[in-house]
Amino acid sequence: FDEFDAELKDGKPIMFFLSGYTFVSVNDSGNSVAITINEYTGNHIIVAYGYQKIDYYDANNKLIESNIYIFVSTGIENVSGFYLLNYGGNINSAKAVDII
Repeated sequence: FDEFDAELKDGKPIMFFLSGYTFVSVNDSGNSVAITINEYTGNHIIVAYGYQKIDYYDANNKLIESNIYIFVSTGIENVSGFYLLNYGGNINSAKAVDII
């Protein structure tokens, strides 16, 4: 993850080569968060261009979950959202890309 973060900070998007993958959409109402999970099979390539780590706490301010949402271009018509790191599927390889 540290290398991923360093490449993004250097302005380089990252190509992920996936087998099985999950895209999520997040709806935060202010009082609750609804996460819609869409799982796909097969191989696919996505391009990551950022991320956000979100920590979730219970009413007693105890950490119950941490998620890293990776901002991606899916290349799939009518499919948008985030790639949820470490939630289903495999990242088989990744490559930083120089934009010319």
